[in-house]
Amino acid sequence: MKNRFLLSVVDCDGSRQFNIHKNAKKIFLAFTLGVVLMIGAGFVLMYYLMGEIVDISHSKETMLEKYRYIYAQNQTLKDRINLKSNELIEVSKKVEDLEEIVNLGKNTDEVVASPVEIDSVSAFQKQILLQVIPNGNPLQDFTKIVSSSQRIHPLKNITGIASGVDYIVAVDTPVYATADGIVDLVRNGNSGYGRFVKIVHSYGFSSMYAHLSKIAVKRGAFVQKGQLLGYSGNSGNSAGARLYYEIRFLGGYQNAMDYISWNGGNFESFFKNTAHIKWASLLWAIEDLSQLRTYRLDYQGKTDAGL
Repeated sequence: MKNRFLLSVVDCDGSRQFNIHKNAKKIFLAFTLGVVLMIGAGFVLMYYLMGEIVDISHSKETMLEKYRYIYAQNQTLKDRINLKSNELIEVSKKVEDLEEIVNLGKNTDEVVASPVEIDSVSAFQKQILLQVIPNGNPLQDFTKIVSSSQRIHPLKNITGIASGVDYIVAVDTPVYATADGIVDLVRNGNSGYGRFVKIVHSYGFSSMYAHLSKIAVKRGAFVQKGQLLGYSGNSGNSAGARLYYEIRFLGGYQNAMDYISWNGGNFESFFKNTAHIKWASLLWAIEDLSQLRTYRLDYQGKTDAGL
């Protein structure tokens, strides 16, 4: 009996006694301990899995944020591509229009009959042309003008290239824009053309002012005819103080002297000297501007009158 113990259970019906072996107690304790360990292990496993779920949730949010960012970037790039495509289409249309104005397949020295009737050119059209296309001198004072073909070309290092003209002038003489436009290039170099400014004008024209000593404008600035661009000098590959000046149309060199001598009183001779440009088409475009200007003034007048 020493390996057994007596268990008494008392209730309202009386008492009961159970004779239980001592090993049963050990088994019960072992079972209870096992259950407790299993419950503890379950809590530990649950805590670990909850941590994993939280980490996975954070990773999911991070991936979603990255996806949203990449998607937004992709949409931005698509919008930019569409915008650039539209700009390219517009530029292509403008180039096609300009190609209609100039005869690119022929030499610029080839003169063809100009269809422009000078009497049909309105005062407004003349005013616009002289405002937006280079004309006159970029300097008020200078010694003389010589063709650039008479000296060594600043970039090609050979003579005989007629690309523009040289104004022989004292250093630090003010240089002015010969037409309205936008500053396309500004360079502060010590070789070639040295310090120079390039301006893009309307209808495919551009002008360049080189060998400057100082520059007074910045790239991207809008300039008006007669506005100060800088000062003449001797920078770059020049043989003395001078201002190099050139005019181009659609990238092709123009006879600068034709434009320098152009003014309100010699339109007919200017059109003949530059007959390779289809001025009639350009004048039609300006006439459209004139009509729009008239409509705007009429509308403004009616608005002011309360009509």
